[in-house]
Amino acid sequence: MLWCGGEEPFIDEASTIQVGRVVLGRYGGRTAGDRKNEDAALVRSDDDREYAVVADGHAGADSSALAVRLLHDITDTAEIIPTLKDADTTGLTGETAILAVLRRGRFLHWLSIGDCVAYALHPDLAARGQYALNQRSFFEWFGRVDSLRLDVSCYASGVQALRPGRTRIVLVTDGALECGHPFDPSNFYDGELPARVDDLMRHIDGDGSATVVAWDVTAGPTPMWPSA
Repeated sequence: MLWCGGEEPFIDEASTIQVGRVVLGRYGGRTAGDRKNEDAALVRSDDDREYAVVADGHAGADSSALAVRLLHDITDTAEIIPTLKDADTTGLTGETAILAVLRRGRFLHWLSIGDCVAYALHPDLAARGQYALNQRSFFEWFGRVDSLRLDVSCYASGVQALRPGRTRIVLVTDGALECGHPFDPSNFYDGELPARVDDLMRHIDGDGSATVVAWDVTAGPTPMWPSA
């Protein structure tokens, strides 16, 4: 599923839908605020993997829409940067943050340009205060202003092995982090996922847009522990 906020903005409205094993939440902000939704999202749930992208545009929704369309057929996060660098961005009005997460087997592959955040929620990690996969980076974008086209491309990426049992994976744009009731990863692990996302979207209090993508995955019984 591919969604662009410039075409379907959800102003004054919260929407939560399920796409295979993945839940997508969208909120376009209040009419009295931005009156536009510059977010976009891509969700793909196949037999053996999930793939999700969220994009948060600035100065227009065209950059986020282009990003999710370019990344629609990606099968490996290693393909993302070459795909984006080959794109023609000269006609764009603005730029966008991009966050992509691919779950394949018991591994999470992620790539981040900008200030969206991905979380891997699991009791083993929460007990040590670990929630986020990436750190927000406030001066990276793809589009008219483009950190990928600097002398050295600027972005972050990584791979994380899932812990045994259930992990709840969550991607959020900045509207879910900078509102009156921001997303709190420490209390989002329990409960049925569609209901949790729906409750989050309905309680986001802010003028700007917010997009959330989340799903649960259960990994096998082969954890890594440090040597005694």
